[in-house]
Amino acid sequence: MTREQIKEFSLRISQCSRTELVVITDEIIIAYIEEAEKALDSGNREDFLFQLKKARQFLDELCSALDMRIELSFQLMNLYSYVRDCLIKAGVRNTKENLADAIKVIQGLKEAFAEVAKTDHSGKVIENSQKVYAGLTYGPGSKLNEVVL
Repeated sequence: MTREQIKEFSLRISQCSRTELVVITDEIIIAYIEEAEKALDSGNREDFLFQLKKARQFLDELCSALDMRIELSFQLMNLYSYVRDCLIKAGVRNTKENLADAIKVIQGLKEAFAEVAKTDHSGKVIENSQKVYAGLTYGPGSKLNEVVL
């Protein structure tokens, strides 16, 4: 994942609700899986395994956040376990074969949580974070600069 992506995700996390945090985590998992595919295409097995490991770490975070007193959590845990199995199989077999299935499941969950996030008015996960304003300005020599305050 590039530094720009990490900065973007960090910024979004500082301003999101709990449900939006799940959506962002799903996006991060997908980004790591896609990076793993690129690493495998370029023949970099070490980076391939690293990217899969990072995807699994974020997946584990989602699993640990589940409230198992809620029936839906069991269904989510089954889906997360399936995705974890896909990632492990891809790493062991050194193939992208199972990664498409993992992305498909996570993408579906991301879309579902995005719909739920529209009705989540619980407030920011990170309290006392500053409001972020972004814009574009022109610098010396008509160079376009992005400004984030």
